[in-house]
Amino acid sequence: MKQNAIRPASLAIAIFSFVVAGCGTADSWKLLGNGNINPDSDFLGTRDGQPLELRVNNNRALLIQPTVSTPNLIGGYIANSAADLVI
Repeated sequence: MKQNAIRPASLAIAIFSFVVAGCGTADSWKLLGNGNINPDSDFLGTRDGQPLELRVNNNRALLIQPTVSTPNLIGGYIANSAADLVI
């Protein structure tokens, strides 16, 4: 019995088409930009008070950490940190 195999090139094209076209849902983030956005509901972030971490090569590049007043932006070296209420 022969199994159907997906070729890597075909899979890459399908994924690229899905992301660029924003197929699937209306709330997809598109590589070529989104139009008619509402900043109250269309944003990159969290709603639950948890930090947001951006990674490069699976290493933290930027950490946006919530505090009592304004968020801390911690970037660069992995051991960088900030404490609450420090100016």
